[in-house]
Amino acid sequence: MYGLSRQPGSHLQASLREWLWPTSWGEVADVALAEAILNGFKGKSDKPIVFPKPWDEVQHEEPVSDEDRARLKKELAARSAFD
Repeated sequence: MYGLSRQPGSHLQASLREWLWPTSWGEVADVALAEAILNGFKGKSDKPIVFPKPWDEVQHEEPVSDEDRARLKKELAARSAFD
């Protein structure tokens, strides 16, 4: 049972993770690669291509104030190896 619960192609694992269908890591990688390649040829103003995936893709973006963004950029620049 433990092996099946860790195999993304099994219905048991898909059910445990509340996925819509079972898949394989290869299929997940193929979809991610296809999206990256196809979206790489699109313009900045074009809507990106997003293929269906077995899990929900809810974007949880927390608002960041301008002051926090400036502070975080300064902290990142202080630690960056590319200055």
